[in-house]
Parts: sequence; structure tokens; C-alpha cells
Amino acid sequence: MFTFSRHSIRFRLFLTFSLLTLLVTLTYGTLHVLYEIRSFHQRNGEKAAILAESLAGSIRVPLFADYREELLQRARESAGHAGVQQVTIFNSAGAMVAQAGVPLVPHSGGTITREAPVTSAPRTAVPGEVMVEGGDTASLGMVRLTLNTEELDTFIRALLLTSCLTALFFWGMVSYLSYWVVQWVTRSLTPLIHGLRIIGTGEYAARIELAGGDELAEAAIAVNALAETLQLRESENKRLQQELVTAMQVEVREERRRMMARLLQTNRMTSLGLMVAGMAHEINTPNAAIRLAGQQVALTWRDVVPILDRVVQEEGEFILGGVDYRLLRDEMRRAAEVIVRSGEKIDRVVKDLRNYNLGQRGELTDRVNVTQVVVESLNIVRAQGSRGQVRLVPQLAQDLPPVQGNRYQLEQVITNLLLNGMQAIPEGRSGTVTVSTGQDSVTGEITMTVSDDGAGIPILVLSHILEPFFTTRIEKGGSGLGLYISNYIITEHGGRLTIASEPGEGTAVTVSLPTAPSPPASSSPSAGRSPSGPQTPPVSSP
Repeated sequence: MFTFSRHSIRFRLFLTFSLLTLLVTLTYGTLHVLYEIRSFHQRNGEKAAILAESLAGSIRVPLFADYREELLQRARESAGHAGVQQVTIFNSAGAMVAQAGVPLVPHSGGTITREAPVTSAPRTAVPGEVMVEGGDTASLGMVRLTLNTEELDTFIRALLLTSCLTALFFWGMVSYLSYWVVQWVTRSLTPLIHGLRIIGTGEYAARIELAGGDELAEAAIAVNALAETLQLRESENKRLQQELVTAMQVEVREERRRMMARLLQTNRMTSLGLMVAGMAHEINTPNAAIRLAGQQVALTWRDVVPILDRVVQEEGEFILGGVDYRLLRDEMRRAAEVIVRSGEKIDRVVKDLRNYNLGQRGELTDRVNVTQVVVESLNIVRAQGSRGQVRLVPQLAQDLPPVQGNRYQLEQVITNLLLNGMQAIPEGRSGTVTVSTGQDSVTGEITMTVSDDGAGIPILVLSHILEPFFTTRIEKGGSGLGLYISNYIITEHGGRLTIASEPGEGTAVTVSLPTAPSPPASSSPSAGRSPSGPQTPPVSSP
């Protein structure tokens, strides 16, 4: 049934029809009333004009003879007509000669006044039309007749009542018909809305059945097609969701495997650090004895040589340790020096290993020579042995200003970059890893660049290369922490680490660091030297 909800389209249609009908009815009724009032005024005006002209024609002779009693009698007869309020007769001089009826109230409305001239010629039956018969006509006077409008008020009230009743009846009939027309036109809305509500709950298998070929039936067909499309899409979404869940499960398992590999790698690195610390202790003990013995041998041989020289002078050449003394004399001295130098080198390597393992995470206050940092990093990398046909090429600038920071942390960064560059060259192919130092002419920053001619880094990998635990070499022992830690160390030093790579052409990693502030004027001349040794130590050939 019809629901009078002010938000329903049925109510709006019914209200539209009703208001439109009411507007048309009011317009027609108003126009009808105005037309009838105008017609009434016109008829009363014609009536007053006819009565005035009729009276003017009947008093021609008495007015000419100035017979006032006759004129008063004729005026009273005219005033006796229905609606006539007052009749006045004037002579040719404009003086009133007779008057009958009710006196008029000045400035009162609701009256109709008509005037008719009295002439010497007889008038025809048509009001206002004068036929002249032989000669000119003379004016004998004038008749003025006034009608009241009491009938008009009664007529208007009756007319308004009739019009209102007619309009109300017409409006009611049209509204009643509009109700059933709206019901008939919108009869398909109920099943359409019901079907839409069912489909809106997710029941895409539901269909809307509407008979006929109107627009609502076409809308139902379109909704059914949409529901079918949504049903197919829902099935596809379920399938995709299942595939996504399966893929996520596989990814979770793979990520768990990678995480376990990283944990194992971290554990191996921890164990390696402990092993390095233990090995350093175990190596230092015999190495100290070797160095002491070498020094003792050198001192003893220095004291023994003059004695043996006198023996040679006195007794001639002799054999010592299976070798002629003449050959053994200098060789023994060089052997003792080699023992001492080798022990010192072993001691330095062990210290470097311990410092590298511990990281020397002190304050970043040392004045560090970057060329020395690169040299020490090259020595550490070469100590690990060569990798295939990879060649390390240093291109080190001299007399660079120092940077402020931690020498061992910077060595760790360059060592990581060198190892990454060597690993970027495919196995079985020769390649070159170049490490260079310099100073930017624009910013004044000290730069250290490690470049290789390896496989390069893909764009998608390059965007994640500095993230922790991100590695493409987890199967080969990569931890995904080298570049992340290196970037962190350089950032702590107030610098930046930039990576440029072209797949198939190689990669260049540049470390940019600000120069150290100038030392105070009272500083000693050695303040600019690195605390770890000479400014530019020699670099051994690869």
C-alpha cells in the first residue's frame, strides 16, 4: 500500500500532482471570479446607461417646457428600478431640476454612475446612437443615474462560494486519481527495492523479476546484470584471497627460514669474534717469546761476530752450522732482523683483528688520515687471501686534510665496501676493485670511493640496499648488516654514504666526510698526525 513517508518517491509524486492541481485550480478559479466580476460591472454599467438614456428620451418635452412635476414623476419612476440608488435631472444651464432616490454619501464606493444628454432630436432604440432628422440638435439638459453595488457583493460571495466548492471538488477528484495513478506507475518499485536490499546484504545470487518493458524493468535487468558481475567478482576475490593466503604462508615460512639463517649467521659472527679474541691471546704468547728470542739472537750475534772474525783471521775459513762462515755472517744478521720484523707484524695483525672485532666504539674525536684508513683496510682484505682474478687497485691522494672520527670504525666501513666489491664480481671472471681518496672541490669534503666492474645492483634491490638484514647472498653467508652498519657509522661521523650502480656495468660506493676542525694554535706540530702511526704508510702491491 501507499506509504506517506515524506522521503519516498511516491509521496513526492503524489505531492507534486496535488500541488500542481491545486495551483491550476486556484489560477482558474481566480481568473473565473475576476472575469465574472468584470462582466457584472459591465452589465450594470450597460443597465445604468440604458436606464439613463431611456429616461433622457422620455423627458425631452417636459424638460423643454420646464415642467418639474412631470420630471420629478419620471425620476421617481426610474429610481424605482432594482438597484437604482439615485436619479438626477439637470437643465441646459446645469441646474438640477429634479432628483429622486437615496442621497449619496460623499467619497463612498460601491456605486456605478452613468450620464445621458437630453437633446431636441428623438433618440433611437439603440442606447447612445442619435439619429438627426432635418437640422441640428439642441441640448436640453442631462440625466445622471447612479446604481448601488449591493447585488455585486451578494454576487461575489455566491461566486466565491461556488468557485471554492468547485475547485475543492476538482482538486479532491484529481488528488484521488493521482493517488491511484502513482500507485499504478510505481507498482514495480517495491520488488525492485526489496531485491536491491537483498543484493545489498551480499546475496549476489538473488535476482529481481519485473514484468513489462518500462524503465523500472530495464533498471531491474541492469541490477541483475550488476549482481551477476558482483557474484563472479566475489568468486574471483575468494580465489585470489586464497592464493594470497597461500602465498603469505609460503612467504612467512621463507622469511622464517631467512631469519633463522640470519640468526645463525649472527651467532657465527659472535662465535668468530670470541674465537678471534681467543686466538689473539694464544698467538700473542708464543709471538712474544719469538720476538724476544729474535731480539736476543740479534744481540748475541752482534757480539759474536767480532770474535768469529778474529778466528777467521787467525785460523782461516771454517764451517758453522753446515754453512761457510763467510756466507752465514750477513745471512744470520738478516734472519734475526726478519724474525723481529715478522713478530712485530704478527703483533700488529693481531691487534688489528682485535680492534676490528671490538669496533673501538669510543668517542669520535681522533684526527684520522683517510689514506692510512684505506691502506690498513687493504692489508686486512689481502690477509684474507685473493678471490679468483680480482685485482685491488688503490688510487690514493696525498696530503689530504684529516677527518674527525674513529679510525677503526672507518676501517670497518672501507673493509666492508672492499669485500662487497670483490663479491660483486662473478666467480670465474677477472675483475678490478678500485679504491680512491680525494677531496671535493665544491664542498671540501674528504671522499673515499670503492668501485667495481661487477654485475651491478638492480633498481628494485638498490632501493632496499641500506635496510637491515636485506641481502641477496643469504645462501652464501650474507647477513644483510654490512651496508646498514656502514651507513650508520658514516652518519654518526656527520657524513653520508651514496651508491651509484648500473646493472651489468658495476657499482661505485662513495663515503663523504667533513674535514676535521683546525687544531688550536697552541697544539704541538704533531697534532695533525694520526695517533695510529705515520701519515701515509706504504702500500704493498696486490
